[in-house]
Amino acid sequence: FDASLALTAWQECSDSSNRNHNGDAEAERIHGILLVRILNVIIGTSGSIPADDATALADDLFESLLGLEYDPEVLQKCLGALCALCFEKTPNEKKAREMITVWGKKMVGVCENNLKRYSEDRNAVD
Repeated sequence: FDASLALTAWQECSDSSNRNHNGDAEAERIHGILLVRILNVIIGTSGSIPADDATALADDLFESLLGLEYDPEVLQKCLGALCALCFEKTPNEKKAREMITVWGKKMVGVCENNLKRYSEDRNAVD
């Protein structure tokens, strides 16, 4: 299995220029299914992805998570793929868990900022 295929597929499908479906709900649904399938392949093959590709993919997945631009099922699979890569590529489980905790804190911070911004915008309207 050529792991770079999964990396290329993720990059192509997650590229914002390929996500504009002009409100076509069926196209958006199919796109989400495709992303989940690609992420399932990444999860299943995470051990065979070369370290450099895994790092690039993890960076891309993390950016996708921070952007909160996908439906919950895709975001959940992104988390799963990110964790799978982390556990496969770090020297031990403790280090993997430390990295995942750091990522979690960053994601919580982004969510808090978005909620704060929404609250401020909402208060400005009232």
